[in-house]
Amino acid sequence: MDADAASLHLAHMRALLSAAEDELLDDVKNIYAKYLHSYQMVPYKNGVPDKESILQVASEQLNGRRVRHLKGVWTSLLDTKDRLWNLAMLLLLKIHLQPLECSYEDPNLSVAEKAYLESESVATPPPQDFSKAKIPPFEDGNFVDIFFMVDCNWFMMNNLLLANWNTPELRQMLLVNHSVITPDYHHIWEAHHGLLALQKVKHNVAEGKAKSKRWYYYRYSQHILPCSVCAVEILEELPEIGDESPDLKWCFQPSYLKAQDDPKSLVDMGTFDHVTWNLNLIKDHYRQIGFTQEYLSDLETLLEGRSIRRIKILGLGNMATLYILKQLAFVLNIKEHFGVEEVSSQEPVATDFENRYLNSIGVATPPHDKGDQPEEGLGENEVTLFFWHMLFSGLRENVIRANQDRLRNVIVIHDVCIGKGSRWYPLLSEGGKKCMDEKAAKWQKHERMLQRTSPEQTLNKTLSALFKFSENAKSIPLRYEVIKTTPSDEPFLWCPFFGMEMLSYPRANLFRD
Repeated sequence: MDADAASLHLAHMRALLSAAEDELLDDVKNIYAKYLHSYQMVPYKNGVPDKESILQVASEQLNGRRVRHLKGVWTSLLDTKDRLWNLAMLLLLKIHLQPLECSYEDPNLSVAEKAYLESESVATPPPQDFSKAKIPPFEDGNFVDIFFMVDCNWFMMNNLLLANWNTPELRQMLLVNHSVITPDYHHIWEAHHGLLALQKVKHNVAEGKAKSKRWYYYRYSQHILPCSVCAVEILEELPEIGDESPDLKWCFQPSYLKAQDDPKSLVDMGTFDHVTWNLNLIKDHYRQIGFTQEYLSDLETLLEGRSIRRIKILGLGNMATLYILKQLAFVLNIKEHFGVEEVSSQEPVATDFENRYLNSIGVATPPHDKGDQPEEGLGENEVTLFFWHMLFSGLRENVIRANQDRLRNVIVIHDVCIGKGSRWYPLLSEGGKKCMDEKAAKWQKHERMLQRTSPEQTLNKTLSALFKFSENAKSIPLRYEVIKTTPSDEPFLWCPFFGMEMLSYPRANLFRD
């Protein structure tokens, strides 16, 4: 490439990153204005999350310390705007903080991007999994290293922490992350399964041994809600992790760096093949433990000789979590076993990538609706199978009410009430029972108030079809602990199948005995 062409490439990259910076800052400002009274926003001194105020928050956390190495890491293979947004923020921090060294690891880097970064004194080493990423000793206690790992794979962040656990260098590091370790939410959930270092740091933020400071909010293109970007630093020695060997099979690992000693694990989903790999891993597990054979046999019993003409999935959610993939694998097994060709998924927050993947495996993705139209075109012994989990009660009511005169043409698989009096309540932990009892007390208080002021708005009125259907349908519960990722101290199991049942109504008409 001659000098003129190289200069044009650099100018083009400069323009792209400048536009990305503007887009990111606009997004941050819009979120701040929209969610000011809903989220715990950063108290910016000038009241606006512009470039200067965000950088000022970063400087305040450093409190006079200098940056030895600013390292940015990006791991997603999806081609999204977020990659350039975060690279633009890294370069803003570089200009503002003046680190002695700056580098950026990204499997997607083009030749032009590498050339531009090198022209800006940003090294571009090959991606690593951070399992051996020992932070070099500091000669000066007034320096820190910053790892800018916004939207980075959690497995790699965990590796970085493990590699430096309770070393002096760990207390001279800031880990900038995207809603992984926040100042005000310390709960462990399924995405943390097997990531023992991340779990302990989250817990110790609550204990005061680590600190997380929010810098700004932004909305990652794969999420519907904005998440906070926080910088975490370790203040004291943390509890030892010991020689525990966590099960990493159900941790999402970068596909391009997947551990050779654990080839059968979930991978980050950047291509359709990655999604298929993950679904096949889950489906294979279901078969190995007999879960698939069990629920397909139960469904055959519930059908009583009828056939499944179509499957409708309502409110699946984003496919980026194990929790959702478990459900999709469950439904796809039904599709394949019964040879159902007419399958659809209505999910308003699904990404374009997710919809295209579903289309590629024979699942249509029509726009979501109110579910208030009856099922048409079914033979006497044909059914539509509805699958939903955590769907709004009003939409459930709409589906049942729309089909109230043809319920022998409907099978529903969904989550039912797990409160006191249900078959599920005795299976809850003591913490889970307490939580459900508190929710029930609030609900009863609210219902009593409505009974006095607006009786037509009580749940007994607004959800009458759903209640009658649930009370009188033939029901078969699902086995629930099919992938054991839940810690013993959790009040609720990390499994969508806890509280889920397959239901079939014994008569065609709901309100006619």
